[in-house]
Amino acid sequence: MKYLKTNGVEIIKKHSGIYHLCGSLFSAQILVLRELNPEQHLWLSNLCSHLSAEQLKRIMQARSRIGDISSGKEQLVNSVFDVIMKANEGFLLSLIKEDETMPESIREYFHVDELEATIASQSEQLASQSEQLASKDELLSNQSEQLASKDELLARYEALFGPLPE
Repeated sequence: MKYLKTNGVEIIKKHSGIYHLCGSLFSAQILVLRELNPEQHLWLSNLCSHLSAEQLKRIMQARSRIGDISSGKEQLVNSVFDVIMKANEGFLLSLIKEDETMPESIREYFHVDELEATIASQSEQLASQSEQLASKDELLSNQSEQLASKDELLARYEALFGPLPE
């Protein structure tokens, strides 16, 4: 923020952790997450890539209550929710793997059931392809043995009668 001030940008503190920038090419805000009151600014304070399980639980509860409010606010909450989920995707997927009782809304958001079905289907296909490869390996092994047997016969013939004419 020092850099901005020294370059002529006015910084106005609107709330604890929320700063408006004036005098730059475009309007902007700076959010300082550690300064935000998590109760007052639930959605903004969770715009991070390091959610805890408890924070996730609070967000999920708050999101489920939003459905009762006007659709305009619901759309805004869903947009912020999507950003939070994308930023924490790795953490959330690891939670889903560890906890089969993950809230249904999280399972739906990441299409967990569809992913599990796809993984199961691909596993079946892989097993089938492995069986086919094993069968082909056995066939190649048999053909290799037959070829070795023919090479042995040819060597005996050449030992008795000399090399084959070209």
